[in-house]
Amino acid sequence: IERAMTNLRTRKDVSSTGEIRVGDVVRVKLTLNAPQEGNHVVVEAPVPAGMLPVDTSFKTTPLWQREQEAGSTVGYWWNPFDHTEQHKDHVALFAQSFDAVIYVYEFLVQAVNPGEFIYPPARIYRMYEPEEFGATEWGTVTIGS
Repeated sequence: IERAMTNLRTRKDVSSTGEIRVGDVVRVKLTLNAPQEGNHVVVEAPVPAGMLPVDTSFKTTPLWQREQEAGSTVGYWWNPFDHTEQHKDHVALFAQSFDAVIYVYEFLVQAVNPGEFIYPPARIYRMYEPEEFGATEWGTVTIGS
């Protein structure tokens, strides 16, 4: 599993040390490389403190954010995720079956508080066999005012 972040205001990669200001919307891109088929797969993508997921399903969501989300892709013709959840601290994806291919899943987060925050790793694992897993690295996110 790999994770990348792009600031939609500046169009620059902010995965390691990039410019993020309060109010900026950031696209989080997860690349999931499944070396083998699996069942009951879970992906948990923490959101750093100081940021919140953008729920684009609300009718009050600005049109440009809904269009950004609509432009997100799954790198395979079939989206394996049967269920997704957005919480204030993470995004969770669930798949009953998962083919051995490369998937790309993207979602939006918005910076709401300035400061330096720890960015826990995203994880992918089998729900009933959690000893088989993959994870990104820990990171930090700095949000300016």
